[in-house]
Amino acid sequence: MAPNTTRKRTVGTKACVWHGTAVKTSGGLTRKDLMKHKGRIISRKKHALGKKAFKNLVKAGYKPKKGTFKLFKK
Repeated sequence: MAPNTTRKRTVGTKACVWHGTAVKTSGGLTRKDLMKHKGRIISRKKHALGKKAFKNLVKAGYKPKKGTFKLFKK
């Protein structure tokens, strides 16, 4: 190995993969599978599933009430 080269870990946390110190997570996610949302590192697939679930709740008549964490039936 050449001097002053760093070696990437193969498996690491989402943060390690995001910052480039690891190649993938234990679940097999790579950098292209991750994204940042509200400052947190999440998988793109999980984000899409959450958006889809929320859309279905709104379609069923549940709407978010401002200032709370709950969905209310209107």
